[in-house]
Amino acid sequence: MLSHIDWWNRVSRSKPLATIPTSSSISHISAMAGNASVMRRLYLSFYNWIVFIGWVQVSWSMILALLENGYEAVYAAVEQHLLFAQTAAIMEILHSIVGEISSFFIKKIISNKGW
Repeated sequence: MLSHIDWWNRVSRSKPLATIPTSSSISHISAMAGNASVMRRLYLSFYNWIVFIGWVQVSWSMILALLENGYEAVYAAVEQHLLFAQTAAIMEILHSIVGEISSFFIKKIISNKGW
């Protein structure tokens, strides 16, 4: 049977349960978080530019259709561009659900539903 002193010597020589983070481990973790933040920003910037271009196409097609053929021809002229822009708007909801962007409305729905 182990005495208290023998037990303490064995325990004290084993690896600690937790270690104090060193400056190199902290910088490595912050660099990984920084890379994720940069990637997130690049993705959201790219996404926002694509959506902006989609809505510019909708507007431009609408203006041309109005000037050339009147309001009856507007939907036929903007239909494909509008489908693209509205599909991208659905992605905005998904971004909020997965936490890419902050949205009070989505957070409120999720908290009320208990998800």
